[in-house]
Amino acid sequence: MMICLIKSELKKLLAHRFLAVLLFLLLLFNVVMVWRTEYPENEYGPYVDAMLDSYLADPDGFLAEVRAQEEYLNTIDVLQSEHIRAEREWKKQHPGEEYPVKYPGAIPRFVDKENLSDEEAIAQFYAVLSRAEDVSAAKDAAIERAKSFYALCVSRGESDTFAARYQVALANRFLSEDRGAVTYPIKYGYGWDSYLTYGGDSVFLLLAAVLLGAAMLLPERSGDVAAMLRVTRRGRAHTMLAKGMACLLFSLLLSLLFSLVTLAAFFGRYGLAGAGLPLQSFFPYATLHLTVWQAVLVRILFRALATFCVMMLCVLLSVFFRSTLAVCLCGGGIVLLFYALSRVEVFHEHSPLHLFNVFTMLSGSAYLESWNAVSMFGLCADYSIALPVVLVGAGACLLLASVVAFARFRIKGHHHA
Repeated sequence: MMICLIKSELKKLLAHRFLAVLLFLLLLFNVVMVWRTEYPENEYGPYVDAMLDSYLADPDGFLAEVRAQEEYLNTIDVLQSEHIRAEREWKKQHPGEEYPVKYPGAIPRFVDKENLSDEEAIAQFYAVLSRAEDVSAAKDAAIERAKSFYALCVSRGESDTFAARYQVALANRFLSEDRGAVTYPIKYGYGWDSYLTYGGDSVFLLLAAVLLGAAMLLPERSGDVAAMLRVTRRGRAHTMLAKGMACLLFSLLLSLLFSLVTLAAFFGRYGLAGAGLPLQSFFPYATLHLTVWQAVLVRILFRALATFCVMMLCVLLSVFFRSTLAVCLCGGGIVLLFYALSRVEVFHEHSPLHLFNVFTMLSGSAYLESWNAVSMFGLCADYSIALPVVLVGAGACLLLASVVAFARFRIKGHHHA
């Protein structure tokens, strides 16, 4: 019986061509926004990329060539300094006269057609090589900073504060990991770290959730069908539960759709390589033991849960408001409120009002880039664990509230207790 009701709800929502057109437009706008977002085409520039290609082809030979270039540049620097010193000394003895020794002319450059000096190019090349070292150096630095911050808290008599407990938990989390198993690749596609922290599609995803959530119950209310459904006891709870399950399936569909479309747009612009690499290859302070593809799947799941909460909120509003415009305005207003709160600087990065903001949840950066925690029951709880608990709890509460409201709220002047 319940499966049949869920199928019926899915068919009703899929039959709305107007919603399909709006969904297509939102996906299109999302792709346009990704295409207009300015990211560098690569991380280091074509000259440094060429240097890396030469290094990977013959590491020893290329390093010898780079050292020879460095010696040449050092020699040129010495010659320049000697020429300037000699000119200053001569002018002190011959004021007002022109120095008779001419400068040898322009120094030949190794870097052409780039606003990059030889020194800068070589420095960036060495920076890439140093970045390819073991990620444990970054984690060890984080541990030392956490210990120093905790010592500062103790010196101020603040050892029991959440900030102090957070630093202890952070250091313990990093200490418990095998940090020697992850290394940076020397070269990789630029798009992954940008995609995993991109939140520009959140607005379009939430707008789609508001529209679909409003369409779950309002057509039945406008046709007086909702009042008839409530005549029987099964028509009350079972109908709303079926709508909730349909919302859950549509939330997963929306999350998959927007995530994959955004992923395809990043792939088209920048290319995406290294999907099987550890997440730490892109985010050195991440503590989740995931590959990049697994991180994408986790992000899609969290986005689906957050989208479900927004859809169920609009379904609940549909019980009290008969106008589609009123429900969309209320749902959109709540979304805008979340967005405004996400931009307020007073809510620092570890504040629950920031971490559990719907836009922070949809972005994914808070639980992928680094270890974040919130104070739960006086303890320092991992955000990546607390987030699904909060989302599932909020979704369940909204579903229960919708069932109770639909069963007991007065619709079209008829009330069945």
